[in-house]
Amino acid sequence: MKIRIVFALLLFASLILSACSKAKIKSTIVDTAIQIDGSASDWENVPLFFNKKPPFVLGAVNDTNKLSLMLRFNDPTLAQMMYRRGFNIWFDDEEQFGLNFSGRRQSIRPQGRQRVNTDSLNRNRFQNMGFPLSLSLQDFDVFLKGSVRNVNQTDVRYLSAASGVEEGLFCFEFSVPLVPESERGHGAVINKKNTVNITFKIKEMKRPAGTNSAMSMRGGGMSGGKSGGMRGGGRKGGGRKGAGIIRADRSATEFKAIVQLAASHNN
Repeated sequence: MKIRIVFALLLFASLILSACSKAKIKSTIVDTAIQIDGSASDWENVPLFFNKKPPFVLGAVNDTNKLSLMLRFNDPTLAQMMYRRGFNIWFDDEEQFGLNFSGRRQSIRPQGRQRVNTDSLNRNRFQNMGFPLSLSLQDFDVFLKGSVRNVNQTDVRYLSAASGVEEGLFCFEFSVPLVPESERGHGAVINKKNTVNITFKIKEMKRPAGTNSAMSMRGGGMSGGKSGGMRGGGRKGGGRKGAGIIRADRSATEFKAIVQLAASHNN
C-alpha cells in the first residue's frame, strides 16, 4: 500500500514538474533586419528550437531595442486551433505585456471535412478562397500593464505581428520592444540573467450549450522539445510526414520558454 502511495506521489510530482518546465531558446543577432511579414524567408540562418508535440519550430533574434520571434509548422489542425480559437502570447512571467488574437469563425479547410493538402498550400490560393490566414498587427489587441487595448490606441515602438502560408507551412512572426524591469507592462521584460520569459497560449474551445461532453476530441498539449541542429525554414520542425497530426484538444494549450538574449537592452 505504501509503495503505491509513494509511486503515486512521484508520478504526481513528475507531472507537475513537466507542466512547469520551460523550453530554453537562444536568441541570436542577424546582419539583415527581420521583416515581420508572415514569411520565414529571412530566417534562413537563424538556429531554430524544435518542439516535438505538436511539431513546430521557433526562432528568436534580437538587437538592443526589440525581440523578434518566428513560429512555423505545417499541421492544419494546429492552425485551425490558432485561427479559430485565438491565442495569447505573453512576454513576461506576470502577464503584464502581450498580444491577443481573438480568433475567427471561418474554417481553413475547404469543402467541409476535406483536409488541407499542405503540399500544395500557398498564400494566393487561400486569399482567393477567403480564408483568414494572413494576419497583421491590426488583427491583434495589446496587453499593457495587464489591460487589453486596441492596437490603434497604443503607440508601442517596435511592435509588429504577421502570419502567412508559404510552401505548405504556416508562419507566425512577432516583434516587441525590450524593456527593463522598471518598465514592466510596456514590453518584453529583460530579467537579471539577460533572458525573457514567454508564454504562448491557445485559448480554450467553448463547447456550445447542450453539447455532449463525449463529443469533445482528445489531444495533446504543447510539450517537450530540443534546440540546435536546424536552421532556415525548418522543414523538419514544421512537421513533415511522419511527425504526426495532433487532435483538436478543447482545453487551453500552453507553451512556455525562456529566451536567452544575444544582446542587452540599450538603457
